[in-house]
Amino acid sequence: MNNALITGITGQDGAYLAELLLLKGYEVREAKELSKTTFEVWETVTPKREFLHVDHLGKSCLHLMNSYEGNVYVNIGAEKVISIKELALLIKEIVGFNGEIVWNTKKIDGTPRKLLDVSLIHSLGWQHTIELKEGITKVYRETFLK
Repeated sequence: MNNALITGITGQDGAYLAELLLLKGYEVREAKELSKTTFEVWETVTPKREFLHVDHLGKSCLHLMNSYEGNVYVNIGAEKVISIKELALLIKEIVGFNGEIVWNTKKIDGTPRKLLDVSLIHSLGWQHTIELKEGITKVYRETFLK
């Protein structure tokens, strides 16, 4: 394997996106514990992102090192996107926050949609197995509910 391109990573020690998810999870949890009735999320509800659990990054790279000798970039992703709104609602559900999400649309949206074509790595026999909800729940429990 010479080159791989990855999507947003979730999971402990994943990447800045994982840290952002954990921070948002912490902020929602704090809002819940302090009996706040609202929680603010920056951006509008429309941008969409793809996330991959950090455990899959390592496994996919090992898979490529053992099965791929090509010279083109190989995209590594989960082949699914979720909107910022859906992500915020998912974190709200996992944390158990019953308040309202307030959308701060004055903040600038990033790229409207980030999704990688992962057909090459799929053709080489690799697929992700940890879905986003499962991954975020696992990280939330391991990080905040110890």
